[in-house]
Amino acid sequence: MSSNVRNFLYFVICAVFAIALTVYFLDKQFWINQTQSSQVAQNTTAITEETPSAKLVSKVKYAHRHVARFDQYRCTDNSIGEIQYKQTHGLYTWVDERGVTHISDQKPKQHRALKYQVANQQALDYFALNLQTLGLPAAFKNELESKLNAVFKIYAHLLGIGSLKKIELNLKVLANKQQYLQELAKLGWTGGQSVGVYSYAANSAVIQYTDYQQTMQTAIHEAVHAINAGLFGITNDWMNEGLAEYFEKIETQLQQRIVKTNGSWLNKMHQVAHQFIPLEDLLTANIGLVADNKKHALYANSWASMYFLMSSTQGRVLLKALMKAEQESPCIKLNKKQIQQLAK
Repeated sequence: MSSNVRNFLYFVICAVFAIALTVYFLDKQFWINQTQSSQVAQNTTAITEETPSAKLVSKVKYAHRHVARFDQYRCTDNSIGEIQYKQTHGLYTWVDERGVTHISDQKPKQHRALKYQVANQQALDYFALNLQTLGLPAAFKNELESKLNAVFKIYAHLLGIGSLKKIELNLKVLANKQQYLQELAKLGWTGGQSVGVYSYAANSAVIQYTDYQQTMQTAIHEAVHAINAGLFGITNDWMNEGLAEYFEKIETQLQQRIVKTNGSWLNKMHQVAHQFIPLEDLLTANIGLVADNKKHALYANSWASMYFLMSSTQGRVLLKALMKAEQESPCIKLNKKQIQQLAK
């Protein structure tokens, strides 16, 4: 096949993908309902249509307020060994005064909790979380750990346990904007209007507390950057930010995990609320070189592309191929030609 024909076919694929994205978000939204069995390899994924609701559409108040410091990236492995099983002693679940359901292996001191046994008393030890907070309740860490475990289980479903490594996650939450900026200054970083910064060189994130829910989402976002760095190395920005934006909205209900649409990037018609970026440009876009007034569009398109891929078997197959290729070359981003080959 000649190069001209291959280029034409790739152009057609990009055009079809762009049209599919537009149609996909035109009048409805979906959520992924994944039920975790006792064996990770037996996970199944079902797509359930969700009735559109204006409640899911929020103002872009905190969207694109994260900084991933690629300029300080070093090609070093920040993983801490193979994933091993750890013994568990059952889980507790309770609802707090805000109506939020919590799951933990530790019995809460201030709430009545229902204890239930999981089918397999051994759980995979995916990560080591070092969370420094000022005044946040212990329930915050428990909820964060539960959601990050759900993130890893989705990665395990995509890639297989053998492709995962245990990751060290270092997160520090500061009480207000002043403390946040002071902490960044100590580290020689700049945060601008951000509420979260992750450094690849230091493998650590600094987060500004805003409110409980938003801080939880920011913590997940920055933790996913650390997970991606440990599993894949340096990746193209659309994948790295798309995954971080996608998992911000993950929820857990006992053995069930749900990823909801990120309303920050949708308008009242449930369409992507920012300028469409052609797929060919998005795949190799460098967020550090994008003007500030266009960064929202890059984040929105990255999230929409990731949500689209995660919502179909064919999409997950392609995403798996991209992730596997990134793992083979952790110090180098995939170029356009490599992506073209994988997309065929």
